Amino acid sequence: MKKKILALSMALLFAVTLASPTIVDASEIRVIVNGQRVHFEDQQPVIVNARVLVPARGTFEAMGFYVSWDDEARQSTLSRANDVIVLTMDSTIFTFNGAYHTLDAPAQLINGRAMLPIRAALENFSYYLGWDGATDTVIIIGTTPATEQPPVQQPPTEQPPAQQPPAQQPPTQQPPAQQPSGEAPEEEPLLDPDLQLRRWASWFGMTADQFFNYATQEGRNMDSHIHTLGVTADHFWRVISYAQNSR
Repeated sequence: MKKKILALSMALLFAVTLASPTIVDASEIRVIVNGQRVHFEDQQPVIVNARVLVPARGTFEAMGFYVSWDDEARQSTLSRANDVIVLTMDSTIFTFNGAYHTLDAPAQLINGRAMLPIRAALENFSYYLGWDGATDTVIIIGTTPATEQPPVQQPPTEQPPAQQPPAQQPPTQQPPAQQPSGEAPEEEPLLDPDLQLRRWASWFGMTADQFFNYATQEGRNMDSHIHTLGVTADHFWRVISYAQNSR
């Protein structure tokens, strides 16, 4: 009888262990949004069953979202412009603008903070999501929508009185136009392109190799980010081309 009770107790303990999520403290995990590190007030990112969960409020507020919490429904709502994401705690189902989607791990409350795996939620937006295992860093790159400004109304202007056409003057002979020499102007030399590539990469929270791979993968989709670097698109791609040839 005692052996049966012991065996039943061990089986119950084993079942409870399997059912409970494994939470690993990941206080050293960083979250970088558009080159800026997100500093969380209390609860830090954690690893739950091999999935990185980040605080919904701090992460999405850094991306320009408004975050609200419904305690009765246990739901966190993330809204920006015309887009709305609704997360339900302990569920892998979330809605984006009313359509149902699936998370790869359930959203959940940890120490009073809504935590979620962020990849599935970002698939609906034009964001790049990366993971740097060397520095335990979640990298998020994207743009926040520009705030629409109402058109500025100009006061009505008085029309000037109609002018009489000037008397026609005899045509004057124009000097002959100078023909181009046929030689293209010299391009401005690149000043230490390797250094420029490293600086750009650090702004995005990446290594030079990671940034080069990201830029070549995105191609002309990078044009929306180039203006933040303070250079022209031509100059940017010349640096990338130099980096490609030197590899």
